[in-house]
Amino acid sequence: MDRWDELLEAINIEHNCFAKGWPRKDAVIKVGEELPLLYITKADGAEACHLEMIKLMGGTGFEVFVEYHSLYGDVSSVLESTRVKSKTVEELYRALSGK
Repeated sequence: MDRWDELLEAINIEHNCFAKGWPRKDAVIKVGEELPLLYITKADGAEACHLEMIKLMGGTGFEVFVEYHSLYGDVSSVLESTRVKSKTVEELYRALSGK
Protein backbone atom coordinates (compact mmCIF):
# COMPACT_ATOMS: atom_id res chain seq x y z
CA MET A 1 0.00 0.00 0.00
CA ASP A 2 1.32 3.45 -0.94
CA ARG A 3 1.77 5.54 2.21
CA TRP A 4 4.36 8.01 0.91
CA ASP A 5 2.39 11.19 1.72
CA GLU A 6 1.86 10.10 5.32
CA LEU A 7 5.51 9.16 5.74
CA LEU A 8 6.88 12.38 4.22
CA GLU A 9 4.56 14.54 6.29
CA ALA A 10 5.67 12.69 9.47
CA ILE A 11 9.30 13.75 8.85
CA ASN A 12 8.33 17.29 7.76
CA ILE A 13 9.07 16.88 4.05
CA GLU A 14 6.77 18.50 1.46
CA HIS A 15 5.16 15.48 -0.17
CA ASN A 16 4.08 17.41 -3.28
CA CYS A 17 7.75 17.71 -4.25
CA PHE A 18 7.97 14.02 -5.01
CA ALA A 19 6.46 11.65 -7.52
CA LYS A 20 5.67 8.33 -5.93
CA GLY A 21 5.29 4.78 -7.05
CA TRP A 22 4.56 1.45 -5.43
CA PRO A 23 4.15 -1.98 -7.01
CA ARG A 24 0.68 -3.46 -7.00
CA LYS A 25 0.17 -6.70 -5.12
CA ASP A 26 1.27 -9.61 -7.30
CA ALA A 27 2.88 -7.26 -9.83
CA VAL A 28 5.39 -8.85 -12.19
CA ILE A 29 8.70 -7.06 -12.62
CA LYS A 30 11.31 -8.17 -15.13
CA VAL A 31 14.75 -9.22 -13.92
CA GLY A 32 17.00 -6.18 -13.84
CA GLU A 33 14.08 -3.76 -14.13
CA GLU A 34 14.03 -0.92 -11.65
CA LEU A 35 10.78 0.46 -10.30
CA PRO A 36 11.24 3.96 -8.88
CA LEU A 37 9.43 4.34 -5.58
CA LEU A 38 10.15 7.98 -4.73
CA TYR A 39 11.75 10.62 -6.90
CA ILE A 40 11.78 14.39 -7.13
CA THR A 41 9.03 15.87 -9.27
CA LYS A 42 9.81 17.22 -12.71
CA ALA A 43 6.87 19.63 -12.62
CA ASP A 44 7.40 23.25 -13.60
CA GLY A 45 8.27 25.53 -10.69
CA ALA A 46 9.76 22.71 -8.63
CA GLU A 47 12.98 24.60 -7.84
CA ALA A 48 12.04 24.79 -4.13
CA CYS A 49 11.77 21.01 -4.11
CA HIS A 50 15.54 20.71 -4.34
CA LEU A 51 15.65 22.01 -0.77
CA GLU A 52 13.24 19.25 0.24
CA MET A 53 15.53 16.70 -1.40
CA ILE A 54 18.47 18.01 0.64
CA LYS A 55 16.34 17.70 3.79
CA LEU A 56 15.46 14.13 2.87
CA MET A 57 19.05 13.11 2.11
CA GLY A 58 20.76 15.03 4.92
CA GLY A 59 18.21 14.97 7.73
CA THR A 60 16.64 12.12 9.62
CA GLY A 61 15.44 10.45 6.43
CA PHE A 62 13.99 6.98 6.53
CA GLU A 63 14.65 3.42 5.42
CA VAL A 64 12.56 1.34 3.06
CA PHE A 65 12.43 -2.45 3.31
CA VAL A 66 11.00 -4.33 0.33
CA GLU A 67 10.54 -8.09 0.25
CA TYR A 68 9.69 -9.76 -3.02
CA HIS A 69 9.14 -13.27 -4.32
CA SER A 70 10.21 -14.83 -7.62
CA LEU A 71 7.92 -16.97 -9.75
CA TYR A 72 9.96 -19.91 -8.44
CA GLY A 73 9.26 -19.12 -4.79
CA ASP A 74 12.63 -17.53 -4.00
CA VAL A 75 12.37 -14.70 -1.47
CA SER A 76 14.63 -11.66 -1.72
CA SER A 77 14.69 -8.37 0.08
CA VAL A 78 16.38 -5.01 -0.02
CA LEU A 79 16.81 -2.30 2.62
CA GLU A 80 17.69 1.21 1.44
CA SER A 81 18.00 4.57 3.16
CA THR A 82 17.30 8.08 1.91
CA ARG A 83 20.32 9.33 3.87
CA VAL A 84 23.45 10.06 1.86
CA LYS A 85 26.89 9.92 3.43
CA SER A 86 28.28 13.12 1.98
CA LYS A 87 29.95 16.03 3.73
CA THR A 88 28.49 18.38 1.11
CA VAL A 89 24.92 17.18 1.73
CA GLU A 90 25.43 17.30 5.49
CA GLU A 91 26.75 20.87 5.30
CA LEU A 92 23.87 21.97 3.07
CA TYR A 93 21.38 20.34 5.42
CA ARG A 94 22.90 22.05 8.47
CA ALA A 95 22.89 25.42 6.68
CA LEU A 96 19.25 25.02 5.64
CA SER A 97 17.98 23.69 8.95
CA GLY A 98 20.11 25.79 11.29
CA LYS A 99 21.33 22.61 13.05
